[in-house]
Amino acid sequence: MDDGLIVGIDLGDMITQVHCAELETDWAISTVLCKKKQEDVWYIGKEAYSCVLEGAGILSDKLVTLAKKDGTATFEDIKYTGEDLLAQFLFQIFEMVRSEAGKEQIGRVVVSVDYLEQSFIRKIALCTARAANLSEECVHIISREESFVYYILSQRKDIWNHEVGVFELSKGGLTYFNFRVRRGLKDLTVFADSVHLEESFSPDVLMNESGKKLGDQILSSCAERLLRGKLFSAIILTGDGFERTDWAPGFMSVIGQKRRVYLEKNLFAIGCVCKAAELAKGNIEPPFTCICNGHLDCSVAMDVMHSGKEKRLVVVPAGACWYEANATAEFILGDQKELTFLMIPVQNGQNEKRAVVSLQEFPDRPPRTTRIELSVSFLDAKTMEVVVKDLGFGELFAATETTIRQEVTL
Repeated sequence: MDDGLIVGIDLGDMITQVHCAELETDWAISTVLCKKKQEDVWYIGKEAYSCVLEGAGILSDKLVTLAKKDGTATFEDIKYTGEDLLAQFLFQIFEMVRSEAGKEQIGRVVVSVDYLEQSFIRKIALCTARAANLSEECVHIISREESFVYYILSQRKDIWNHEVGVFELSKGGLTYFNFRVRRGLKDLTVFADSVHLEESFSPDVLMNESGKKLGDQILSSCAERLLRGKLFSAIILTGDGFERTDWAPGFMSVIGQKRRVYLEKNLFAIGCVCKAAELAKGNIEPPFTCICNGHLDCSVAMDVMHSGKEKRLVVVPAGACWYEANATAEFILGDQKELTFLMIPVQNGQNEKRAVVSLQEFPDRPPRTTRIELSVSFLDAKTMEVVVKDLGFGELFAATETTIRQEVTL
């Protein structure tokens, strides 16, 4: 296991949750950063707001969006990039964790976010590594759905024997997460998804009796619709809106019908720690197939000849993390002038798809005298990039610079 603290961070534009494997303390911090005037001193969360109220500091908020959009902010005539400010915010978090743990070294960090795109993932990873003084290999970015999966699977099996639902009520609104499993003869497949509900509302409406009544009605209606006809092992409530539940008797009655109900404040940050702990042990690939935001919902395969027999070669398996997945292989072409890829969905009852990459641009040679290099990677969860290079064939046919590049929709 890595030598150092294992930290999980659920990074949000409004609230950031933090959990450390070695500590019992959890943190929920407003994602704001304040620079004290005339000094190189920075504050986050409540201390940041206090400094501004005293007139002693300058505040910047929505740090995740600022970094995502390549924005800037100016403090006392000095312009900072969004990445600079996010890295400073994360640095203050790690200082807080170090102080609480009495230990300097951070060993592994997993950060969950609600938006996955290549350049954004890269920014978050760089900011986190910079703030924690770590190499990028020790930082992993995952979706909130994946952190939810790791949290659930860390619980007793009877908790997730059937479906699990999570209602999150926070300043960002109302979100529902769903978890279910499919057990096969050899492996476990886990499905997780989420939806930001149209009936969403902020906990701020609960400040008066009419707001509480409206909130209870909205939640009850959503719960009845989402849970109807399904078998649930547990319902979990998270977010600052559920710090108390006495304002929602109708909702609590609906979700409590023959189901366990739990409250977990830092669910996503704890899930990140569970993922980080597995990575620290060297368990790069999970012992289950994970189908959720950030992971492929189908396998990519090819039918090839090996030792005189036709075999199905899985190029990238279902459940692979698309922004980390890539594969490279070499083949000798027969008389074909195209490569056929099969997209095999993990969901039962869905049809396979086929995609063809033409090799007509390659030099015309006799069968079995062209060696190629095939590389695949992913631009997003539904777009695979295929690159095929001509490697020639020894002394008979020299390699050319011919390279075919094509995007394939999964």
